[in-house]
Amino acid sequence: MERKLCVYFFLIIVLLSCHNEQSKKVIDSNHEIASTIVVLPLGSDFPRKITFEVSKKIESYVGSAKVITSAALPRSAFYSPRGRYRADSLLNFLKGRVSKNQVVVGLTKKDISTTKGSYSDWGVMGLAFRPGNAAIVSNYRLKNKDMLWKVVIHELGHTAGLSHCKVLTCLMRDADGGDPTREENGFCSSCKVFLLQKGWVLKGCVK
Repeated sequence: MERKLCVYFFLIIVLLSCHNEQSKKVIDSNHEIASTIVVLPLGSDFPRKITFEVSKKIESYVGSAKVITSAALPRSAFYSPRGRYRADSLLNFLKGRVSKNQVVVGLTKKDISTTKGSYSDWGVMGLAFRPGNAAIVSNYRLKNKDMLWKVVIHELGHTAGLSHCKVLTCLMRDADGGDPTREENGFCSSCKVFLLQKGWVLKGCVK
């Protein structure tokens, strides 16, 4: 009888151990999938209020965001002929500032640009690796600075792998040199499905 009890308790311990190990694997797996969005203001003069508003909006769409101490814009990214910063150089600067399971979005008041088609220096509101772990966004060209968060969500959509969308009211619409933020009212159904599959929460509403 005593031997049977020992065997019984041994089996219980083994089963509990296996269950705990499976739970740990699930947690670890989820941790690998989920990304924390790191919000990095570039320049000590970037408005603190806008930084935290952007962070809250990110949490409504992606699920997790944190603001870190501002950093100076790298002089190596400055394009003196036009008096602005190269967005591609800023992406390379940003990508090394986060860990494996993080995506960083830099915020700046300065004008930024990149190469687009035949244009060697095309002014943009944002740029991101697609897919990747870094995005840079500027409010310099925005008519309404309060709409910056829409540009941020757009660029984060690129980091998740989304390309530009043809639906004019979708957040993934191509700005094409303009400022369409007032016309954007959310993700279209196709972009929404894509992002949900990537683990975004999409609990926020665009208003």
